[in-house]
Amino acid sequence: MNKKLVLAISGQIVRENSANLMNFWKGFINIQRAIHNIDELKIVAHSWNPEYDNLVKNVYNIDILESEIQKNFAKEYMPLLNPIDRFENGLKRFNSTWKRVSYQAILGNATSRTKAVKLLKQLILGNHDKVLAVRWDAGCSGSKEVNVINYDDSLDDNYFYISYYSEVDEGYADMWFLAPYKYAKKFENYKNYVLESFSEKNDYFNNFTKNGWFLALEKNNKLFVLNQYKNAILRKILNRFPFELFKKILPFLSNKITGLQQKIKNIIETPQITGENSLLFEIKTDVKFPNYQALNNHAILKSFIKDNNLREDIRFLDIKDFENLPKGQMINPLDFCYVIYSHSSFDDCWEMAINQAKENLPTNCKKIYLISEDSDATKEKFAQYNFANIELVTYNSDSPYTDRLIEVFSKITDKFNLCYFVHEDMPLISSIDEIYLNTLLHFMNNSNEYYIKLVDTSYVDQKEPHDSFPALVKNMGGYSISVQASLMKLDHMISFLTNFHTDIYGYEQICTRSNFTFSAVQGTKKIGKYLLFNESFPHISTAISKGKWCTSEWRNEIEELSKKYNIDLSLRGEC
Repeated sequence: MNKKLVLAISGQIVRENSANLMNFWKGFINIQRAIHNIDELKIVAHSWNPEYDNLVKNVYNIDILESEIQKNFAKEYMPLLNPIDRFENGLKRFNSTWKRVSYQAILGNATSRTKAVKLLKQLILGNHDKVLAVRWDAGCSGSKEVNVINYDDSLDDNYFYISYYSEVDEGYADMWFLAPYKYAKKFENYKNYVLESFSEKNDYFNNFTKNGWFLALEKNNKLFVLNQYKNAILRKILNRFPFELFKKILPFLSNKITGLQQKIKNIIETPQITGENSLLFEIKTDVKFPNYQALNNHAILKSFIKDNNLREDIRFLDIKDFENLPKGQMINPLDFCYVIYSHSSFDDCWEMAINQAKENLPTNCKKIYLISEDSDATKEKFAQYNFANIELVTYNSDSPYTDRLIEVFSKITDKFNLCYFVHEDMPLISSIDEIYLNTLLHFMNNSNEYYIKLVDTSYVDQKEPHDSFPALVKNMGGYSISVQASLMKLDHMISFLTNFHTDIYGYEQICTRSNFTFSAVQGTKKIGKYLLFNESFPHISTAISKGKWCTSEWRNEIEELSKKYNIDLSLRGEC
């Protein structure tokens, strides 16, 4: 069966008066991590940032996009407020936890979602086709309970799915929802409903503040307070009691101690008692909220769901429901090539480097190139291995290292410009993070960056977090650029390398003197003197040092690969 999903994306790509795209890229990563097993993906979107139309189209490959500059909605909502301070009674908003809540923000999100949902009519959709409504900054705001998209392709397409979280009695989280088209299209009227809520043309305000809010329990009742107190104590026990130490001291009680840990965890994670859990839809409650709290997009969404007779078809998803299932699917995967620089004297690494790449690279790697000197030895050794679907590209061995790179890059640029570059002694040891890589490729393709190192180093003059892309750092000076696994735009690298004319060591020395600034994927684990390793691009950074296997830093990894590929480490020796 063809598994189909439609994304309806809405909201602001960047905040007002900002040009920071960090949340756009984070949102792209988070949406890709949430979806999986989709055969047909359609995307419609509305944005308040037409200046980023080209970026959005390039990255998401959107089917239908509508964008406009967000207007001020005062003309629409101000005449509806009577009295004008209805939502401010009892609060000085500026110094409160509600200070970021505004009519403009609520109407901006509601209007954009309404416009995105209306675009669905331009697709050919059946009533049961699944629609995932999300914001551009998916996963970037709110608690983890609500900002993690909880999608699974096996979910029944008869229901409307939203996040379950601690404030569900007050309102429903609006960061995302998953619904069949027959329910999603009701949001074509969502903006109007919000305006009606401001003007009391529906029952929202009175129900929330006077009549009693449906499916809600008082948070100050004894049962609720006792449950919170109990959970607080159990969390302290779970976090502070030395369970692991007692397992070592009393190994014969290890299983019982582990069982006790799990029981405490299960009690803490038991869903709290809420009015929503009762499923008694018609029962009236005495729960009322202050006027100022009614300026509340979550509560308005809950009222909208009720008034559109959708509540009985709502199903809440907890972030733990699918957390152990494999997830993630690239959206609009960008093609790239993988280039392994080498020399025939390192042919003992070729099978390892190539097969580890084949095993651990994603499907959007469309070509693997082996680069070696133009010699009989290269051709003979390459023929002996009989590599399938690997292209040999040669360079003039009389040329210095940087000129060799220019020569081979020039032979590749007619087919690829985005290149994943390594040497033969930098094999992958496990699968790369294909979603992060795909997002990074899109970032490079839509920015001025043409070199990003995939491992980090502490040997720099200055390091700071990247201002536009997650998990990147900006390195200034030092080894900000060096001979390591990296992503490159080949046309730019050819220009960059033009006047080096030096060998591999001279290249790094010139770079360290030249105060270059380049980005790198932030490292999480220090290996050796300067290397900062990360899990997204799990390479051995240098398997061979001065002609010998570098087992002092990578012993377990090198020994495992040597067994896998029948490499005799004694032939080179170890260091």
